[in-house]
This record gives sequence, C-alpha cells and structure tokens, in this order.
Amino acid sequence: MRLVALVAASRSREFCGLTADQPRSSSADIRVTRAADRLSMAGGVHVYSVVRPFYPEWMYIGADMKAVADHAYGPEVFVADTDVVLGDACDVLATGRRSELLRAIDAGSAVAIMSERTFHELGWMSAVSARGRGVEHNALRTLITEVYLPRIPVVATPGTNAEQWMPDGCDIADPDDVAHVQVARLISARAVYSHDRHLRGPRLAPATRAEYDQRVVHLSVLSTRREAERGVGLVVGVAGTGTSGAVSWTSLRLRVKPATVWFAVVVMIAASAYLVLAPPERRRRIAAGLEPVMDRVGAALARSENARRELSVTRLITARDSHRLETHVATYLARTTDTTMGGIAEALDLNTAGRRRLSVLLRSHPSFQLVSRYGWAIGRARGRLETQPSTSWQPRSSETRTDAL
Repeated sequence: MRLVALVAASRSREFCGLTADQPRSSSADIRVTRAADRLSMAGGVHVYSVVRPFYPEWMYIGADMKAVADHAYGPEVFVADTDVVLGDACDVLATGRRSELLRAIDAGSAVAIMSERTFHELGWMSAVSARGRGVEHNALRTLITEVYLPRIPVVATPGTNAEQWMPDGCDIADPDDVAHVQVARLISARAVYSHDRHLRGPRLAPATRAEYDQRVVHLSVLSTRREAERGVGLVVGVAGTGTSGAVSWTSLRLRVKPATVWFAVVVMIAASAYLVLAPPERRRRIAAGLEPVMDRVGAALARSENARRELSVTRLITARDSHRLETHVATYLARTTDTTMGGIAEALDLNTAGRRRLSVLLRSHPSFQLVSRYGWAIGRARGRLETQPSTSWQPRSSETRTDAL
C-alpha cells in the first residue's frame, strides 16, 4: 500500500524579507523538498512537496505547538484591572488571610500582568478604596508596593500615533479599558480579571462576581497541587543532589534553622525504615490504613484536573493577529520571563530574517523590557506607586468600580 503525504512548506514573504522579484523557495523550502525526496525513495512511500504562497504562522511552528500545549496545560495568564488589585489588597488587610491570587502566582499556577494604565489608577484610586473598605490608606499603599508590584509586571503600551504595533482595542466602549484589553490580546491571556461592566459585557472578563470567584477557587485548587508537587520535588532533591545540600537549600527557602530540616529528614527516614522492616501483617495493616489517604489524594488530583480543564475551556480572550511577531514574543515572554534574545529566537524557531526583526522589535517596542544584563521580559516590576490619590479623576465606570471595591 502506498502512502501519499502532502508536505506544504509555507513561509511569510513579509517576515522572510523576500521581495516581489525574488523566488519563493527559501532554504527551509529546499530542506523540506529534499526531505520529501528522501521519503519518496524509502519503501515506495511517495511524498509530494508543494511550495505555495503562505501565511506568517508557518514561521513559528514551534511556537504554535508550545501555545497549544500552554493554553491547555499552562498557567492561568490574566491581566489584572485596578478594581481587582485594590479589592484583593483590601481583603488581605481586612481579613488577615492570604491572597489566593498571590498564592497562585507564587505557586506558578497563574501569571498576572497589568497595563500601565492600571498602574497609574492604583495610585489614583487607593484612598477611595481604603475609605470604602474601611482599611488604613498608608497600609494599603505599602502592601501594594511591597507585595503586589513585585509579582505583577507593568506593561507599557505605545502612544496612539506611535509606529509600534499593538492589538486593536476599538471594540472597547470605555477608553480607560483599552490598554487592559490590548495587553491581554498581546500576551494571549485567558481573561482580564475585572469587575468593570465595559469588560464584563463583551465577555472579556468574568460576567458576574460568582464567575470570578469560581475562577479564583479553581486557582486555589491548582495552587494546592503545585505546592504538593514542589514538596515531592524536595524529596527527590534530597535523594538526587545530596542530603546536606538539599537541607541547606530548604533551610534558606523556608527560613527555618537547618536543625529543623534535619529533624524532618530523620523522621522521614525512620518512618521508611520502620515500614520496610515491619512484619508482613503489620505492613498490611499500614497499607489498609493508607487506603483512605490514597483515596483522598486521588480525589484531590481529580479536582485539580477539573479546575485546570475549566480554566482552559472558559478562555475569554480570543486570539487576534496571532501571526504577528509581537504576539508570539509577548506570549512567550509572559510565560518565560528574563530570556535572552537568542533563547527567544530559538524557542520561536526564527530564521535569520526573523532574528533581525526580533532584535529591532525588542529594542524599539515599549512593552518589552531588558530586565537583566541579557534577559528580556514583557513589562517590568515597578518599585513603588508613582501616582498620588486624586480627588478629581474618576473612571468612567465609577459606579461599577466603587461597588466592586
């Protein structure tokens, strides 16, 4: 039986730097053609190589495959609006409980980004929020500065008449919200976390408070699993990298004395030895006692898989202009920050022309920032709030935002 396969090698003329009088065949096309010829000679398998006009997406096959996997199994990437950040911080101060959003960020089950507009609004609206929620204003600003700003990078957007490209936001009714949606579309976020009716209406943010709370619950479930997985990784580290080194690392990470960690290690080893050396009857009793524990573990895994699936299928931000280099780079950096230019080019499988475009893009677009000697990121963390409470400025959707706060 003969297998007939069609191999389509398509590349963007715009990104590859081809002009109208240049041939369409690139080095990649030649490699595909040669591969097809080799397959055709192997065992009667005929592969027809077709080079045809193409779309820019083909330049980023590696990136597209990563995007598909990330959308299904990656973290919840969201853009945080002003009301959500201020409301969450006020809840922390009022209740004394840990923020589930920050817990998700620390656990790696979520990635939060904010627009520069949100960053400015945090300073403008901090006094109103503190007064409305009955918390101390200076404590609120301190909490945002010390806890929230280091975890939520701020992405600057080009001006209205700037040459740099940004996703379209003309479908947003409130001009104050355009930057949030542009950043969300740029990084391929799943949703804008907001209680603003102008974002709820077009389904760019959770439609109701209950729907928003449900997403936070899902994040909490995923965070619990991530934290448990890190615990398992610690045990593996003890076995693989040396007990002494692992104990020192754990002591620093958990900010506890090394003696405390050593005590935990000794207890774990003693429990394992007891189980191995115990008589068969006692081991059977121990196994029977562990069955309920295993059932609970299985139920917890099922809950986490359901939470991951629900967050994945309830994506609110649809992909637009997915062929743009800006979108591919921003999407990658939102999930893999502080990456060198070479690392980005390799991850996106860019050719020589694409690498040249990447160099120009990173150095000219305000949304991309050099955050270390060679590492690039989408946006950057700000060290402090740069705007003061305003008595004159109010968001156009102030009635909705005040209720949410």
